[in-house]
Amino acid sequence: DADVHRWPLQHVTVRVGPHGATIRSGSWGTAPLFVTVADGTLLGHWDARSLLPRLSSHALDPILAAHYLATFDTPYASRTLLRELHLLTERSCATWSSTGERSGTLDIQYPPAIAQQSPRRLRSGADVPAMFQTILEASIRRYLSSDIAAGSELSGGLDSAIVSGVAARISGGGWRTCGILLPDAIPSGQLVRRREMIDRWAHDDTTVELSAALPLSDSSRSYDGIHVMPWEECYHEAVDAMLATASRNGVALMLTGFGGDELCSLAPWESADCIQPSGDSCYRADADMPTFLSERSRQAVLDTLGRLEEAPAGHASASAIESVAFSSPLYLRRGIWPVHPLCSPELVRFCASLPAEWRADRAVERSVLQAMGYTRRVTHGPTDSFAGALALALRTTARPMVEALFRNSRLADAGHVNGAELQTRFVAWARSDGELDRAVHFFAAAVLELTMSSLDGCA
Repeated sequence: DADVHRWPLQHVTVRVGPHGATIRSGSWGTAPLFVTVADGTLLGHWDARSLLPRLSSHALDPILAAHYLATFDTPYASRTLLRELHLLTERSCATWSSTGERSGTLDIQYPPAIAQQSPRRLRSGADVPAMFQTILEASIRRYLSSDIAAGSELSGGLDSAIVSGVAARISGGGWRTCGILLPDAIPSGQLVRRREMIDRWAHDDTTVELSAALPLSDSSRSYDGIHVMPWEECYHEAVDAMLATASRNGVALMLTGFGGDELCSLAPWESADCIQPSGDSCYRADADMPTFLSERSRQAVLDTLGRLEEAPAGHASASAIESVAFSSPLYLRRGIWPVHPLCSPELVRFCASLPAEWRADRAVERSVLQAMGYTRRVTHGPTDSFAGALALALRTTARPMVEALFRNSRLADAGHVNGAELQTRFVAWARSDGELDRAVHFFAAAVLELTMSSLDGCA
């Protein structure tokens, strides 16, 4: 067991004995198992949808539902939005007993937190960008093989540019890339930046137009009752279309840019913009909560803010591992294994040990791109935002369906929201052209409505 658990990449081990089973998850958290117990049987799958028909109760966890509606966030924890469904987070251990007094019970134990690296002083003459590339290249090489067709996502941002550039240098040319293009209605320099990236390495590139696959669009799988789970990718339709294209082109392994934002995070005392004492939440509960929440949901958020029994610190930041874990079913459904090089433990430790000036404004990543030969269009270009696309979808293609969902709100029937307020607020917002940041609140409500609807249809 010890040798297996020291395996440096992702793994899941299952030990079956005469009195039950033990499942352990590896430290990367890629493609974690969802588990439940039904009729005395332990069931597990990387795709939560496969387990829904076996749940005896489709009730939402009222506390997590309230937090999701208020923050559009699902904590990385063994507890999920569905009361009977559990997640096996990184390094955690699930024990199921099949005999004795605890027959049919499932216990999930979290691992101890991993000690986080602190900033250190650089040696004189240290070449930080070169070391960053060396570590990243070593991480990527572990996954590449002549008999596995690989590619990478190329959004036009810093993270995917670095990963794709290093992968292309390793492969020697013709590296496959794919990306999602923002609608023309959203001002962006994405096309210009992507063209420079593609030309620099002669990428074999394909794209998907987000305008043709907006969230909750007519072609969405949400309409046929096979909706993605709430914690999955917000832009599921476009990402799925991109992965479907990659799969048809033979790609079986996809490198992503997940974890790049977190590599350069600053501690509260390192940021001049921070006005919060270390450890305090930056979420202003009363001010930020949508008005359509029921009083019960509002109080649940206030009573449990910061106390949701989340998994302890892993080798990468919680938000990075959460993104890795919750996005994996989209890739696996298309027969593609996702790889997240910027979440590599050694790269995370290296960046965390850098002085603040190398992490502030993502200086290390910009320097790496500059060393690769990119112009300031790429190294210091604007950050693309998909928020406008979400608002566009809710105000156009998805609006009739969302209005119908809110008129017959299952969330209101279950006491999670005020149905009349939800309808009124959405109609008023949809008729306006501002408040893009409010789109996520209505999207969260629509997704939970669809989830409850699809659960009702599970046989």
